[in-house]
Amino acid sequence: SRCLKQYGGLSPTTWRDCLSRLKTLSGDSREQLWSYVIAHPMTEYVPNQCQRCGHIVPDETTPGYTDAEVGISEVPPTASERPFVRGGYYRGARSAVAFLLRCPECGDESRWFRSSAAQVILNPNRWGRLCGEQEDLRAALARHLSVPLRAILPLDWDHVWSETRREADGAWVACQGPGDAPAANFAGRLDEGIGAWTRVIAVSADVEGTSDVT
Repeated sequence: SRCLKQYGGLSPTTWRDCLSRLKTLSGDSREQLWSYVIAHPMTEYVPNQCQRCGHIVPDETTPGYTDAEVGISEVPPTASERPFVRGGYYRGARSAVAFLLRCPECGDESRWFRSSAAQVILNPNRWGRLCGEQEDLRAALARHLSVPLRAILPLDWDHVWSETRREADGAWVACQGPGDAPAANFAGRLDEGIGAWTRVIAVSADVEGTSDVT
């Protein structure tokens, strides 16, 4: 509904329809197309939350916010989940597990897991899409749309973001969609033990775009 208000036209019925609409709106400009893609709800940051009522699980693990205190626990992935589950950092380093949330607000149970698979990340039912999932999805969409993109990887932070080329001068610029957490946000959270500012690497499909950008 938000996109319909902004762009008009008929409601798209699939994610592919959405991309087709955005390509039409952007004309021949890949830079404009990418600005539409990262502003679209399909690539927004979505915190892990109750899939019934939307109660958000706190991201921090400070005293009073342990897994047990916020209502989550690690559980083995089901047979259908296992091919899509990956490990990663979520409230601490995790192996390839699923999470069960017993919502303290509504009492319902929700399952969630980290994944690199677009068909999982695009789940519209309040499915958590953290920065890692965002960037996995954006990388897949950039390849599909032939948009130049590179990943920015702090070697000792719990964060990742991406940059695309500006058409006017070819410079790499950070992709900032609604709700994205910029690098400065994480630099200000080092007291939470998420890492340190020591080395940041840009990784691109071409050698010229791959470099130390610390």
